[in-house]
Amino acid sequence: MPDRLEKLIEKTTPRYNVTLPLLKRKLTYRPFLVKEEKVLLISTADLDQDDIAGRYKAIILLLENCTDLNDIGSLSPAEVDWLFVQIRARSVNNIVKASYTSSVGNASVEVDLEHLEIDGDFPDPLIPLRDGIEMILSPPSLDDILECGEGKKTDNFCLLKKCLNEIRSKDDIIKREEMSEEDINSFIDSLSVEHLDKTRKYFNNLPSIKKEITVKHENSEESQTIILSGIRDLLSLCLSHMSLSAYYEINFALMQHHNYSLHDLESMIPWERDVYITYLKSWLEEQKQEQQKRMKKAY
Repeated sequence: MPDRLEKLIEKTTPRYNVTLPLLKRKLTYRPFLVKEEKVLLISTADLDQDDIAGRYKAIILLLENCTDLNDIGSLSPAEVDWLFVQIRARSVNNIVKASYTSSVGNASVEVDLEHLEIDGDFPDPLIPLRDGIEMILSPPSLDDILECGEGKKTDNFCLLKKCLNEIRSKDDIIKREEMSEEDINSFIDSLSVEHLDKTRKYFNNLPSIKKEITVKHENSEESQTIILSGIRDLLSLCLSHMSLSAYYEINFALMQHHNYSLHDLESMIPWERDVYITYLKSWLEEQKQEQQKRMKKAY
């Protein structure tokens, strides 16, 4: 696609202003396009269940395209999750209807993405130790979480090293920039199990998106309550409207039978494509009924 045309499409896509709920930082974003939906689907199609890093890499790429942010990795994971949800709501629909399989059987879930909010605020960063000594932690960024997790379970020792901001005593304050890597390692190695438990609680109480939702089982009055949390749940919910195979099937049908071009399709916002599909289905149904009427008259 020529650069001039790419820029024209970029300019004609709507923009929205939003303020990050924790940092109170203002930014501008746009909905993702069908071509970006494809990249998201491809990037997450074969990920291992525990591959958190792989999911975030796909989301970071999307946010880099759709926002005016150039430091997404410096945000907290909760705000990255929240921003992704906002963009998905504008791109497809804020109401998500998804299927859910439980021990009871198949069930349906309906979630309003606009009601998914960050739960809690940053906990008290002051961690008391002993003899009047305290350490001050800073909230981990998404980059910190990914570097300390290697895509799997987060290493709290690694996270503590990255988030140690100050060490205070009655007589002195030692800032991070005054300490070498070796100093930080030695200090953390000197902490007791009780102290490490306090830091673990700090990391466990960081704000995140959590939502209690009711699952309604098919052919049954029984319902179940589940907790929606974490990027794996959020991404699964936000991509429940489209699978990779369905994406290609829809594109093929629209190009092969209805003369859409791939460029036209990929330049749409997903909800625009869905509107055209709805109208197309309605038109095909009308044509079918007209044909049936003509056939009845002929006989």
